[in-house]
Amino acid sequence: MVAVRFTSLRLLPIVLLLLMVGCASPYEDRFQEINRPIRVFNDKLDAAVTAPIARGYVAVTPDPVRGSVSNFFSNLGYPLVILNQFLQGKADLGIQDTARFIINSTVGVAGLFDVGTPMGLALHQEDFGQTFGVWGFPMGDYFVFPFVGGYTTRGAVGDALGLFFWAPRYMGEAEHRAAVTALSAINTRASVLGAGALIQGDRYIFLRDGWLQRR
Repeated sequence: MVAVRFTSLRLLPIVLLLLMVGCASPYEDRFQEINRPIRVFNDKLDAAVTAPIARGYVAVTPDPVRGSVSNFFSNLGYPLVILNQFLQGKADLGIQDTARFIINSTVGVAGLFDVGTPMGLALHQEDFGQTFGVWGFPMGDYFVFPFVGGYTTRGAVGDALGLFFWAPRYMGEAEHRAAVTALSAINTRASVLGAGALIQGDRYIFLRDGWLQRR
């Protein structure tokens, strides 16, 4: 998804990718007629609810605190990165990322501070969707899900499987799980508040192609 980071692990590349997307994708979007109205719904929901909450979060939360929150959630999800490094046959990176996780979880105070990157232990992003790709599974069709956003079939299955490795899922109290998940979502949205201004032309195609190129 880094010494005080203000962007989430998953959305860190999105700003650069939005700038890179300039030509039509050869990807066959078979369900575009269904996806487009769902994208419009998601955009309206974001404009009415999610984005205002994220702006409020930014307004009341100092930059260093938001950076530590991003670091914490990045580290919290890092066991999934480690697992997928090994599943993809990248044992050397798996060992390196294990060291990064241990150091950031201890010296970095439960991941609030990224001390691994200055030590040469770079941040990586791996998930089951990427692993399935390495194993040869096709990307599949592109879908836009209500409330969630765009996914290919492979990515959706991969992220669904990844939910079983999301640590807050196993918190005892439902309200605690909900609070941590909500904070993660708000922090993620806050990290890309300025990205919308970069979108050009057909919003649906721009976002779709940016997502596909990132994957």
